[in-house]
Amino acid sequence: MKMDEEMRQPEEMVSVIDGKKVQEILVGRYLNVVIVDHTDFMRLMLKEDYRIRHNFMMLIGQWFICLSSSSEWDERNEGSVKLSCKLKPELSKTNLWPWVTYGDSAPNEVSVSGHQTESVERLFAAYLSKTEWEICNPFRQFLVAMQKEDRTLQQILTRFAVEWCDWVVKEEKEIQGESYRIASLIASIPSVLL
Repeated sequence: MKMDEEMRQPEEMVSVIDGKKVQEILVGRYLNVVIVDHTDFMRLMLKEDYRIRHNFMMLIGQWFICLSSSSEWDERNEGSVKLSCKLKPELSKTNLWPWVTYGDSAPNEVSVSGHQTESVERLFAAYLSKTEWEICNPFRQFLVAMQKEDRTLQQILTRFAVEWCDWVVKEEKEIQGESYRIASLIASIPSVLL
């Protein structure tokens, strides 16, 4: 009964440039549920424009760099921190800057229900396309919010990131760009503790 009520959460309008709110919805509401199969989300994301998928990979790269410098961790996110530390030397040599998509047609607000895959993916894709608004780092709000997040949720995001990298390596063989290289690197490191 409780799960049915949660699944029928009312929709809310969310600003796509509010990285903290996007992080809360993607990680705190959508990923932080019992359902661990993200196949539908991954399939929807693979249909997005290459620049959006590229920006997703850049966000993942920046997340691993941030997590590798974490001085506070425990058994809840130990695997994520160890994986991040293994990836940091190579990722530090990489330009993890997203595509800047001035004048992108993505909406400035998206109607979202926290557990509906389509609406969460639509919000995240719009967020990833709105990179012109924060010149210093478009993903800063998202990353700062994640660093303050519960360690279990940090582990959940890391698993999701590794899953996306596996999908990229499997599905985007014809695209040999920076995103594919980063995904291949991340997918090549055994992530046993995740």
